Amino acid sequence: MEKNIQPRHCGFLTFLFLTALLCLSLPATALEVRITGGSLTAGGETDIPVMIDRVDNLAGAKLVISYDKEVLRFRDLQKGEKAAALMHVVNDKEPGRLIVVMAGAKGISGEQFPLVSLQFTVAATCPEIGATTVNITEAQLMSDTLEDLSHQQVPGRFVCQSKGIGRLSAGSGGQ
Repeated sequence: MEKNIQPRHCGFLTFLFLTALLCLSLPATALEVRITGGSLTAGGETDIPVMIDRVDNLAGAKLVISYDKEVLRFRDLQKGEKAAALMHVVNDKEPGRLIVVMAGAKGISGEQFPLVSLQFTVAATCPEIGATTVNITEAQLMSDTLEDLSHQQVPGRFVCQSKGIGRLSAGSGGQ
């Protein structure tokens, strides 16, 4: 004796099949390049990390980073520990804009680690609005097999405080 599948069961089975298909077709996680926001102290110095998350075999990067030249003055760039094997060049000729190029023969992989840390001096007075952003305006990431790596870019928002002079690590605050 044959069992008939009722229409409501067909609809439910179709729903389960399509849900499973959708879940399998979506990438589990997306590669992300993020500038971690935080606090700045007027007249102080700050390190602003450029974080990378969920990367596999990153062998080349070009980052164009913009910042408010009235609030921040670029001093230096330090590579993160995992990026130590990559060569780098920084073009800081135009205040308010950095071009960072990195390359290596062997790719680096990992989750949530600093690619570089940008070192800035903060202006003696905070802007009237009390906040500023550091943006990745352009990013090109390439694997060690010369494939473009699709990614998301997330800017960092910083609150400037006029109290005291000191050195802060920007990664301590929110976006």
